[in-house]
Amino acid sequence: MLLLAAPARADEPSEVLEAHGCLACHTTDGTAGPGPTFAGLFERRDAEYVARSIREPGADVVEGYAPMPDLHVAEADVDALVEALRTLPAEEPPFESIVPLAVGTLGFLFMHLFLSFHPVRSRLVDKLGAGPFQGVYSLGVGLPFAAIFVGWMYRPYVPLWDLGAWARWVPLVGMPIAFYFLIAGYTTKNPATAGQQKHLGAGPVGVTTITRHPALWGFALWGLCHLPPNGDLASLLLFGSITALALLGMAHIDRRRARQLGEPWEAFVKQTSIVPFAAILGGRAKLDVTGQAWRLLAAGLAYGAMLGLHEWELGVSPFPY
Repeated sequence: MLLLAAPARADEPSEVLEAHGCLACHTTDGTAGPGPTFAGLFERRDAEYVARSIREPGADVVEGYAPMPDLHVAEADVDALVEALRTLPAEEPPFESIVPLAVGTLGFLFMHLFLSFHPVRSRLVDKLGAGPFQGVYSLGVGLPFAAIFVGWMYRPYVPLWDLGAWARWVPLVGMPIAFYFLIAGYTTKNPATAGQQKHLGAGPVGVTTITRHPALWGFALWGLCHLPPNGDLASLLLFGSITALALLGMAHIDRRRARQLGEPWEAFVKQTSIVPFAAILGGRAKLDVTGQAWRLLAAGLAYGAMLGLHEWELGVSPFPY
């Protein structure tokens, strides 16, 4: 149970639990979650046990669940939480199915790759025209994208792994880098980016001296960083598909640019790398830090905003305590 030091009070039991962050890990309707469900708690345990579990989270660990960290909950808040759990009304479990999310994530990945595959894309463009093809493409990836939102709402919690509290440090360390790659990637002239082929002859600048696919690395790192602390099936589908699409997209763009641009693109490839810093370490590029200060500052601000809004928007604290 993720208990944050929150002196707030609320009349409804669920509001008390929400104010302390309990509902980030525990459900109230009997469905599975990272922590044991609160449904029927006082049919199984007494008030003394519940209070002790809040004061000393490691004293009684339910089999099959990881122990909670010691959260130093104030005594007044312990009493309020016990009362909220005792008076919590019974809830009917909602509809749950992994199918919509699986269809959405796998369909989103497949449609991107399938409609971007040169033999398929070229034939559809020849038959439909460039404009109608873009409509087909948007629909083809848009429908699975919508299914992801629906699927996430009705996802069941299916645990796959538990790496412990240390795993929550991974996104804290990795996301600043992801934000930098995203911001620098979308604000730097880069012939690997759609519509910027005219910059091909200028050579690599800024973040493209690190990698020629910075924005895609931003998305890949976002997905990769969230896999270790989220060891459930739904998270694997969501963050795994984001990571796979970003990594496969790099190879796809390289092949497409080579086919379209020929020798000028090959010259750009020789001066850059997919793997960050590989061209610099190989002596094929020199790190260009021009204009990176404001991009690093923007990434830091975006990261700070994410830390501040993460629990409010997603209901889960980004901190490992």
